[in-house]
Amino acid sequence: MPELPEVEVTKLGIEPRVAGLIITDVRIFDGRLRWPVPSDLKDILKNQTCQSIGRRGKYLLFELTHGYLIIHLGMTGVLRLLSPKDPLRPHDRVEISFGKQVLRLHDPRKFGAVLWHPSKDGPVEQHPLLLKLGVEPLSEDFSQEKAGRVLFDQSRGRSVAVKQFLLAGQAVVGVGNIYCSESLFDAKINPVRAAGKISLKRYDALAIAIKDTLKRATVPHLWNNYSSNYTSAAFYFLLSAMSEVKDFSTRLLKWKKQYGRQGLPWQGVTDPYKVWLSEIMLQQTQVATVIERYEQFLKKFPTVLHLAKAPQEDVMTLWAGLGYYTRARNLWACAKIVAKDYKGVFPGSAIELEKLPGIGRSTAAAIAAFCYQEKTPILDGNVKRVLSRVFGITEPINQSSTDKLLWELAQTQLPSRSDQMPAYTQALMDFGATVCTRSKALCQKLSGTDVRSCIYLRDCKAHQQGLVNQIPMKTPKKSSPIVYSAMLLLMTKDKVLLTKRNGEGIWGGLWTLPETTWQSSEQKVRALDVHKQIQEFQGLENIGSTTWLQQVKKVDVLASKKHVFTHRVLYFQPRVIKLPKTVEFKNKDLKWFGLDDLSEIGLPTPVKKLLVNFFDV
Repeated sequence: MPELPEVEVTKLGIEPRVAGLIITDVRIFDGRLRWPVPSDLKDILKNQTCQSIGRRGKYLLFELTHGYLIIHLGMTGVLRLLSPKDPLRPHDRVEISFGKQVLRLHDPRKFGAVLWHPSKDGPVEQHPLLLKLGVEPLSEDFSQEKAGRVLFDQSRGRSVAVKQFLLAGQAVVGVGNIYCSESLFDAKINPVRAAGKISLKRYDALAIAIKDTLKRATVPHLWNNYSSNYTSAAFYFLLSAMSEVKDFSTRLLKWKKQYGRQGLPWQGVTDPYKVWLSEIMLQQTQVATVIERYEQFLKKFPTVLHLAKAPQEDVMTLWAGLGYYTRARNLWACAKIVAKDYKGVFPGSAIELEKLPGIGRSTAAAIAAFCYQEKTPILDGNVKRVLSRVFGITEPINQSSTDKLLWELAQTQLPSRSDQMPAYTQALMDFGATVCTRSKALCQKLSGTDVRSCIYLRDCKAHQQGLVNQIPMKTPKKSSPIVYSAMLLLMTKDKVLLTKRNGEGIWGGLWTLPETTWQSSEQKVRALDVHKQIQEFQGLENIGSTTWLQQVKKVDVLASKKHVFTHRVLYFQPRVIKLPKTVEFKNKDLKWFGLDDLSEIGLPTPVKKLLVNFFDV
């Protein structure tokens, strides 16, 4: 495994590989760390399941079945995810086995710690040894502005050289030897001067120098390879180095007052039902299309209780044309759960909202921000694009590691006050939709030095590097598979036969034309054999002694139509049969509809277009 800078800090390569796995063994090679490793650690951890990995400042928090495993990485600790066959290295301290892979704590300076905290013993932060660690980066009472002050306070009365003070593992800002020397040089601090004799102003300069040094050292590597390593040194400053856009949220809030979108029917709304409805509709659907349908929904289903009581068919009918019909089915299912389990009141936090069907992390955060002023970030497509460009993220955004990094960045940019969350969240969406657009971003239309084109123009990494049109980057998708089918347009003078799709799958719950199964290759139509043309359609047995096929004199084969789904392309060939009168079928999912009724039922978009053009209705 290649060696990486000690400041390259991420758990992104570890959690996806061990979450849900069972600990099969624990080996202690040298437990003489900052605090001795518990001798019974193997007996404690064996057979417990790793449920998740969190981070609290400089330590990792492994949530296990019966408690928390705390791994503090100190100044030089590294956690590696390896194969059990990988040879041991000097200074490997502890190994936790998950069967076919192991986590090894490598700690040359012995500043780390491995602790066990049973769940029943109260909050993890109250662990007696963790209390001795003092203020931690990323904790609630630590910020970039306080970094210089914290260093200054910690150094008081210390006669040790400032470089040794920083490297001794006691300073809140951890930084390795090479980066420490560079930072001291940039801050114009003599590395051998006594730590206690350096002024607050100079420590403030040092904090900034450390951030800049880590940025230069880390960012080029960070994008190239997310390894399975996790090191602790100055994670806070790594993020702040990437996020050095000052007053990100303040600028955005000012921009919204002057340029934000106005007059959208869901803006300024704090009713969770209305916000939820708009957020679900706006997924994968343009604003202009949503506005009319949103108002129609509220008129027909003014509350979540009205929606919960409605037949699913009514919901699907009103949703027809918006596409992505799983959203409509989840909408209906979610309404029923809220009505039954929550007595018609939506949960009051993003975490609880995310448990409902059809509500993902970003949607839950948007509802919580708009309705409850919760300080939790959203990360829809607009936000991903803005963050990726401003902070120069060149890793493909459709990779899970990049997605997790973007969530981290989004969290760091939130405004300081909770009451600003609704305006900030809406502003972020508006900015991505109107300024930092997917194509032809405003900065590309105006002069490259015209700050009116973007409030982040001077800071935007994508603009500086000429990558606005390339960022966000994505891993190339495989070409969508092509499938073929035939649809039967069975009609009389003023009626057409439709079948209702079952509730699952594509077009589930909608009325459509009878269709053959999708094939990977196109089936040639035998124009001279009427029965062979229609025998592929299943469930068309009529009631009565005389088969309806005997009435068929001709089958008109129309040109194939194309419809593009998210993950496939469908070519369907309509086959038209005219009957003198309707017939009754055994299949209860088949129903005759008058041509005037077609506008009142839920039809898939390609089927609706076909019928409208064919009948001119």
